[in-house]
Amino acid sequence: MRSICKRYAQHPQTSCATSEKAILSICKHYAQHLRTPRATSTYAMRKPANAILHGGEISGPIPTMSLQHLILKENMDEDLLIEIPTPTVDSNDPSIIKIIGVGGGGGNAVANMYKEGIPGVRYIVCNTDKKALEDSPVPTKVQLGPGLGAGGVPEIGRKLAEGDIGAINGMFDENTKMVFITAGMGGGTGTGAAPIIAREAMKRNILTIGIVTIPFLFEMWKRIDLALDGVETMANEVDALLVVNNERLRQIYPTLTIMNAFKKADDTLTKAARSIAEIITMHGTMNLDFCDVETCLRGGGVAIMSSGYGKGANRVTKAIEDALNSPLLNDRDIFKSKSLRMVFFIPPEEIGDAMLMEEFGQVNKFMENFHKDVDTKWGMAEDASLKDEIKVTILASGFKVMPGMEDEEPVAVPLTGDQMDEVRQREMRRDMAYGNLKKHKPHRRTYIFNDEDLDNEELVAMLENNDVFRRTEHDMVRFRETSKARRNGF
Repeated sequence: MRSICKRYAQHPQTSCATSEKAILSICKHYAQHLRTPRATSTYAMRKPANAILHGGEISGPIPTMSLQHLILKENMDEDLLIEIPTPTVDSNDPSIIKIIGVGGGGGNAVANMYKEGIPGVRYIVCNTDKKALEDSPVPTKVQLGPGLGAGGVPEIGRKLAEGDIGAINGMFDENTKMVFITAGMGGGTGTGAAPIIAREAMKRNILTIGIVTIPFLFEMWKRIDLALDGVETMANEVDALLVVNNERLRQIYPTLTIMNAFKKADDTLTKAARSIAEIITMHGTMNLDFCDVETCLRGGGVAIMSSGYGKGANRVTKAIEDALNSPLLNDRDIFKSKSLRMVFFIPPEEIGDAMLMEEFGQVNKFMENFHKDVDTKWGMAEDASLKDEIKVTILASGFKVMPGMEDEEPVAVPLTGDQMDEVRQREMRRDMAYGNLKKHKPHRRTYIFNDEDLDNEELVAMLENNDVFRRTEHDMVRFRETSKARRNGF
């Protein structure tokens, strides 16, 4: 090795600041870092000019490896190769996942995730605001531009990102197989830069998931329209997109304090990433792996991913409902998804209330509502932390960007003049994202009783505890199933 290193150090293509001693130090670093007793394949080392050298010794990060052979010629007739062990990449290792927070909203979400901690996931914050980066607890930070921010203008955020493509690409190494890019839509950096980062990840064939928030109604139309523009741009640059509607937070958690409600939005991202990490690292009776996740999400459009818990009677149904009580669903009908992955985490029989075969009847009832061609796969694993609970993780994709578009595309009303047409299109898009705003009242879902229902105490209790203005299509399906089960004698 010393002989090879000496020749490499003397080679004219090698940095003049790199000595034989430094090259040998690099080789030793690689040998120790890769923790393998012998060479297993031929790798070539790039110039170590980026390493920080002090007295010929390495300090700072280990230089990067090239996946391609870099063959140096001496007098054009002798190849110089350095034998270095092959680093193995486990496609089910959660360290292949990176989560990048872009802008203020995305940076805050990732900072909260970093504090919570998901083993093996790498966190990065990216911003045009230097001060925001300095305040973040996340250690890996990427500054775009001079650090003065984007002034709430998406075009500035986009230009600053385009000007720092090198820094963006530096976030992705060859181990990265999946990336979450999270941002708040409606501002400058998140709206402008997040799609650029997603585009660069997609160029590397990395499974790219966007998670974005859209504003509350009180933030008014200028910001909302900027946000919806950003959502549509982001949707074109990712494999799958998760949209958290802040207005939906107000509906789901009306009694929470404002700060706790915002934390729920951050928790949604944490749940999504944790769900993926759990799926690809699970060791169970029925396993799902990274490729199962990729099949569901690659080109999957809008997606949801979440986990829920259930205990007591009908605990499987309760766990599914808990998972679906998510701002990500955003009034979409889960049964219109095109691809579904579902994992059940159950108590081991020796320490808890093990899952019974008859409980799969609750899964059957849930699945009966999907169309017959839906792409599905499920898994199951024991979890010693569960005693009498069951945990369900759901991953679904194939929704349109805006709710209500699964059945048909919106039809533009013929208008006179391009300007009026644009106004109508914006109004239509707002209605899709926030509901029909012209009615100024939420949609009422009324259940009509039949004679047998009047004696069905379970159904009556369900209806009393579920306000007509907050019911979803899933709730209506449950009401009908409960009524049907009573009539059939179950």
